[in-house]
Amino acid sequence: MSNDWIEIYRDYTPEELDAEIAKLKQEATLYTAQSIGDKGYQKSLEMVQNRLHAAIRVRSERRQLGGQNPSWGIPDFSAL
Repeated sequence: MSNDWIEIYRDYTPEELDAEIAKLKQEATLYTAQSIGDKGYQKSLEMVQNRLHAAIRVRSERRQLGGQNPSWGIPDFSAL
């Protein structure tokens, strides 16, 4: 799995991420080569599977966070 794809998918909106997952699921078919007329096409199933895994991981992260980005604060100890 590529950490680059995780970072990319973290920037997607929830709708974009759902659409990407649906597209990748369709691309993750059993064929790796196809000929149409005199042209041939090949795809790397491993790359598609890695991207799908990264997208699903990001969607799961968001669900665990309740759909919100975590917030961070700085404690104020000045009153102590």
